[in-house]
Amino acid sequence: MSLTGEVLTAAAPSGAATAVRRLLRASDQAVLAAGGSGDEPPVTIPRDPAREAARRELSKRMYHENDPGLLQRALDAFWDWVGRLFSTAASATPGGTLGLVVVVLFVAAVLAALWWRLGPPPPPPTTPPRPLDQRPPPPPQHPAATQAHPAPG
Repeated sequence: MSLTGEVLTAAAPSGAATAVRRLLRASDQAVLAAGGSGDEPPVTIPRDPAREAARRELSKRMYHENDPGLLQRALDAFWDWVGRLFSTAASATPGGTLGLVVVVLFVAAVLAALWWRLGPPPPPPTTPPRPLDQRPPPPPQHPAATQAHPAPG
């Protein structure tokens, strides 16, 4: 062995490689003897009981300590839905994602032009509602009421 340039170099004895190969063959033979052909795992439990045992094992608390909370799962589901929605829309739009952006911008421009041309919607009427027991004045009082208010303009 020699240490040159911080790299240890050694000539491996030819017997070491042979010993490693023998150990590997011996371990392969032990696995084959214990399990069978080596193509399949040595399972002796039928499928349904194994599934139930796995379900019981995986339902233990220690496997679920770091699971997200209800709010986080709901938010994840919502964002997954939004992602699928935009992905579907992008695949249906000519041009993919860029085409979808162009279509959205076009719709926003049309809505802005309509808003600018027509103006904002009129406010709702602000007349106070009349109580149910209040009735309109009788007809002879109408002329007196109109004379009491000054005429516009």
